[in-house]
Amino acid sequence: MKTIILKTGTKLGEVMDFLPNGIIDKQETGIGATTLEATCQRNSIIVEPTRAIVEDKSKIHSCLGFMGGVTEDKVLEYLENHKGQHRKIFVVSDSVSRLINILVNAGEGVHNDYFYFVDEMEQYITEASYRESMGIALDYYEIFPADQRAMVSAYVYNS
Repeated sequence: MKTIILKTGTKLGEVMDFLPNGIIDKQETGIGATTLEATCQRNSIIVEPTRAIVEDKSKIHSCLGFMGGVTEDKVLEYLENHKGQHRKIFVVSDSVSRLINILVNAGEGVHNDYFYFVDEMEQYITEASYRESMGIALDYYEIFPADQRAMVSAYVYNS
């Protein structure tokens, strides 16, 4: 396990170009993990626990925000308009299955060509008992190759 300790006020993007794979215990909020993934040079599926976060972050970073009400045509249009560019898709946990099915059907090599990033993992743990789809978003984490996935949490459970 690798440990990186940031000086107070330092953002992850100031010390690395990509989020590392694995589970990231950020210990405090506002270190720029989501921003780093939204701006790094690779394709990313960024899973958020709520619609409000997807709407906000996708606007801030000029990325596709995918949730209920967003059509397959909108995804296909985004893919077409971003050919040859790094694609960034923010998705609410409830819509991960639908998004991945659309990407696979569009011929995207999802599991090898996209980095799967689960943000705010602590919310998945606390809400999974009454929001089944949050558990499904974590199931997809296991499907992605170990070097193509990361989770970030304000607290990590030690077993």
